[in-house]
Parts: sequence; structure tokens; C-alpha cells
Amino acid sequence: MANLGKIISTFLAALIGGLSVLAGGSVLVNITAPNYQFLEWLVVYNVVLGLASLLVAFKLWQAANYKLPAAILISHIATLALLLTVFSKEVAGESLRAMSFRMLIWTIVLFITYLRNKNEN
Repeated sequence: MANLGKIISTFLAALIGGLSVLAGGSVLVNITAPNYQFLEWLVVYNVVLGLASLLVAFKLWQAANYKLPAAILISHIATLALLLTVFSKEVAGESLRAMSFRMLIWTIVLFITYLRNKNEN
């Protein structure tokens, strides 16, 4: 199970990170433009966290440290809370769904990594 957990958690972290970098990066450099109003700071946030996710994926491959996925998840939770309160009138539904999806993926990664850590120690 430990090896399967390692593969799944690393894959999910790399996938969500890579997709965030590609999607957000293409918006930032004007390759694509969403057909909805978006918050530019949120796109930058998504790219930065996407890059951090790729780093976390690399670190997860090396060892089961659940603190890094927890930090990413907490960041997404805080950002979603900010979007739902302070920016509720400006944020697109698509952005809320994407953030919720990221939180789901990172919850799964955190759970698998926690189990890996528990089994390795």
C-alpha cells in the first residue's frame, strides 16, 4: 500500500500543480482568455500554488511528509474563505468550483500522505 500511496499522492499533487501552472500561466501571458470575469491576483495565486504543488509532489516522492500537503490545503481553504466573503461579488463561479476541486484533491493527497507517514514510522 505504501508504494501505491506514494504513486497516487505524487501523481495527484503533480497533476493539480501542472494543470494550475498551465491554465493560469496561459491566462497571465494572454495565450488564452476565460469567457468570464476573473480576478488577476487569483490567477497569480493559482500559478504560484501550482509551482509549489510541483515542488510538494517531488518532496512526496522522496518521503511521506504530510505537513506540506496540509500547508497547501490550508492555503486553499483560506483563499476560498476570502473569495466567499470579501470577494463574493467579483469572483466567478468557475473560480469557486476550481478552488473547491483543488481542496478535494489536496484533502485526498493529505489523507494518503498521512497514512503513508503513519505506516513508515
